[in-house]
Amino acid sequence: MRELGRGKRRDGGPIIRHTYLDEPIDLVVVDELTTGWYGRDWPAAERAEFAFLATLGIPEAGQVFNLGAHQGLVALLLKRKLVPRGSVLAVEMDRTNAAACDRNFALNGNAGMSAVHAAVLDRPGRVHARRRSNGNVIHDAAPAQRHLQAVPARTIDALMAEHGVPDLVYMDIEGAEVLAMRGAHEALARVPAWYMELHGDEVCGSFGGSNTEVVRPFAAAGFVLFTSPSEESPYTRLDGLDALTPDRCHLIARRP
Repeated sequence: MRELGRGKRRDGGPIIRHTYLDEPIDLVVVDELTTGWYGRDWPAAERAEFAFLATLGIPEAGQVFNLGAHQGLVALLLKRKLVPRGSVLAVEMDRTNAAACDRNFALNGNAGMSAVHAAVLDRPGRVHARRRSNGNVIHDAAPAQRHLQAVPARTIDALMAEHGVPDLVYMDIEGAEVLAMRGAHEALARVPAWYMELHGDEVCGSFGGSNTEVVRPFAAAGFVLFTSPSEESPYTRLDGLDALTPDRCHLIARRP
């Protein structure tokens, strides 16, 4: 690992540099999660979804929606690994992280990279979210609570209407995927490939759903489904919803 500029840089913070999935990338240090999650090299074997997604025929000039982009590292990897001549739209709920996406894209060459500050949900409007780096949506919250931030809400269908049909939706939104899919009827019919981290029935249940409810529309639409129990584990075909775990896992869905 090589750290750059531990003093304040003109872009607002110290910079770390690591090799992630064989890609050297610079990141602005925003908080403890920057160093905790991204403060070391990522061997390619640690993120099995990238190798699997690379087999799906996503065009190099295609478009990816990265929903729940955190500080932009995965968005940068999606751009380099899957759509080097295309574009990535990074959507992030936390205001500080969305700003970090913009800064990290600029640090690493931002052609084809853009960030939107929004929560991805089942309807447009405004919601409240915890003020922490990997916070989640709080329903029916009093806006005066100091630990909450007001966040604009967008649906996947609305994002698609504004930015075009992506070749891949890559989603990690802390259990709210059940709500996001309720606002993705048009996208489900038109987007050919999806990745999402399923956060398990306990977490998803706080949003009124379950892993099965998230996956059922893909099965009904004829997608071929693959799951993995962890980031580094290989993907295997899911033969029926009865075989889907209620625990945290990873899903890739593709049209046959």
